[in-house]
Amino acid sequence: MEKLDQELARAERHNEGLGVLYIDLDDFKLINDSFGHDVGDILLREVAERLTQTSRRSDTIARLSGDEFAVIIPHLKLDTDSTKTAVNQIGELSYPGKLSQRIIEAIAQPLTISSIKQYLSSSIGIALYPENGKSPYEILKNADTAMYAAKREGKNRFKYCTEKMTAKMLELIEVEKDLRKALVEKEFELVFQPQIDLASKDIIGLEALIRWHHPQRGIVEPDDFIPIAENRGLIQDIS
Repeated sequence: MEKLDQELARAERHNEGLGVLYIDLDDFKLINDSFGHDVGDILLREVAERLTQTSRRSDTIARLSGDEFAVIIPHLKLDTDSTKTAVNQIGELSYPGKLSQRIIEAIAQPLTISSIKQYLSSSIGIALYPENGKSPYEILKNADTAMYAAKREGKNRFKYCTEKMTAKMLELIEVEKDLRKALVEKEFELVFQPQIDLASKDIIGLEALIRWHHPQRGIVEPDDFIPIAENRGLIQDIS
């Protein structure tokens, strides 16, 4: 974070762009659970080595926690390298995109440990200065948001942060907060949908469905909150 703060100050002084990659190893917990943390540690060191080999000497690489890494990319040209579309005028990936693709390909190369080949994949989020923030916290948070967007789209890919993406993430955070409050305030109820025999017109069964009575939004349909509840570990309490 100190290095990122320094590089942001340098970028502002020299009217340059800056990029941050937020890298997460996909499903790395399965490696630790299946083969133990010793094997996991070997893989993490190998990932760090591959990040070093694919990056420029001027880039800064850090392990943030667990299986998450970050790369600071200084000295970007504002007119091409920091385009939100990740593609410049001649249709080529800008440097943060090129580096992300190289990292994904490097991490995907198999590694043999105790005669067993291990395979990894990674999801990468990219945030840029000044488009996606001007403070270390803001830049890193937006890169993290973009990384989760890459995971939601199927993993093993990179995504640039966009305004729409950050707005969606803020909305999800707000819904999660309201869900936790709804559990305390008992805002959920069951409704019953009859199952009818079309020949006899008799009711032959009932399907139980959940509804959320939100104090501002009114009735919230299950499709709008059940996936969020499942993702945030709230579905058991709701059940």
